[in-house]
Amino acid sequence: MKITILGAGNMGCANAADLTLKGHEVTLVKTSHSMHNETFNYVCAHNNEITLWQEGEEQTARIHAVTTDLSSVATADLVYQRPRAADPAHRAAAAEGPGGAYLPGLLLHRLLPETLPR
Repeated sequence: MKITILGAGNMGCANAADLTLKGHEVTLVKTSHSMHNETFNYVCAHNNEITLWQEGEEQTARIHAVTTDLSSVATADLVYQRPRAADPAHRAAAAEGPGGAYLPGLLLHRLLPETLPR
């Protein structure tokens, strides 16, 4: 599945790595101009690789794309939005296109219209 994660802080990076290790094609989008620059720059400088340590095991994931470009939401099967990324511009971008939706807080985009909450 093609997944775009909005927010490249510690949680966004961890989620991107976890979903990549589970076989998904993940695009990690840095949405803030003032936060998490060090984390974002580190991932970019290390070939989009993020290492996770879970239950004493180390695994390294190479994220498909790490960017500041929001256009990936248009082709994603699913967009995962970290709560700090919840500003109106990002919500609008995520809701564009057929089946797009904004569900506050976490998951959005490309859901079938009949599955959306009313």
